[in-house]
Amino acid sequence: MTATAPTPLDTKKRIIDAACEFVVRDGCANLTLDAVAKEANVSKGGLLYHFPSKRALLEGMVENRCQQFEDDVHRHLATDAAPGRWLRAIIRASCNPKDISLQEGAAIFAVLAHDPDLVELVRQRRQRFEQQIEQDGVEPVQAALVCLAVDGLCFNELLGVGGPPPRMRDKVITRLMELATV
Repeated sequence: MTATAPTPLDTKKRIIDAACEFVVRDGCANLTLDAVAKEANVSKGGLLYHFPSKRALLEGMVENRCQQFEDDVHRHLATDAAPGRWLRAIIRASCNPKDISLQEGAAIFAVLAHDPDLVELVRQRRQRFEQQIEQDGVEPVQAALVCLAVDGLCFNELLGVGGPPPRMRDKVITRLMELATV
């Protein structure tokens, strides 16, 4: 059986995953392209092909997580046509352990703290979601409260500072879904 060569997208994903692992373990300030190339088991030239600078790698990490989240939201949207579906899709994408990687989330927080200018990438995507939610039928203050609760739940988990125990967490998510129903 012949092994297939990795595609450029596979290599790019492997580099981003390695960068996330590195940041969680050693910190964003210690991240170097050489260290990530070694961690990803790619040549430095291979890494530079995808990310010509440390800044480009950090931006790629943030963009990758934002795109994953957006893809998760759209996947959930495909199964829900009722008013409030954008808000419910965001709850599902944010709170489903299968959709989020705590390691990657922690790495992205570290990247954003290291380079606050990258927050603008997240802000732009969030604004697009907020526009969809505003037009989706849930009373605006109620929708804002749901979004803030989801953010709080997710940020607490990603930062490792706690949150409700699993049974209570499930009840909280169920209640948020009810609040997102028109």
